[in-house]
Amino acid sequence: DGETALPDDAASFEEICAALIGMRREGEATRLLVTGVREPLGAQASLRLARAFARRGRTILVDLSDAAGATTALDLDAAAGLGDLIDGDVSFAEAIHRDRATRLHVLPAGRGLDGAPDPALLRDALAALSATYDHIVVAGPAARRARSVETALDGFDLIALVATLSVERAEARQARDALAAGGVETLIVDASRSRSRTDRDAA
Repeated sequence: DGETALPDDAASFEEICAALIGMRREGEATRLLVTGVREPLGAQASLRLARAFARRGRTILVDLSDAAGATTALDLDAAAGLGDLIDGDVSFAEAIHRDRATRLHVLPAGRGLDGAPDPALLRDALAALSATYDHIVVAGPAARRARSVETALDGFDLIALVATLSVERAEARQARDALAAGGVETLIVDASRSRSRTDRDAA
């Protein structure tokens, strides 16, 4: 119904994990879109969240962020990925990579993904991933552009909006309201409050 916590009641990373796991349906992966008031925050948080989910089930991180923060952090900038897969240049096995630090699998944007991918092809790719994984974490662009990703993919269970609330409280509220208008529950995560606890989880 789009109702979410106010910024004063921002969710922790642990609460995001618990909420998404509780939404899982038998035989179907949960889908989490991670975005940020500023894109670097969302991209960094998506990797930490995905690593936390990888401890709880088969998880893949799909990097659709403009900054490719997760891909860069994992040294996969030049690796084949979603764009190459959609173009038919590689197989799923060739496009999906392993995070050396955890059991997480990663699907980078890839060399052939320039701009927004065709929504139908993207939905087909995620549907195929749903048959293999328990959780799909999508690192999206900054909140001002994430609404287009949410609309294109049509089927997220939850959106995590990452912000540093000490300086971005008003922006977080506005972004949350815009994202929640699509009907997907949107929870605000305070990056400064959650960072150290989640990094320990991923260790």
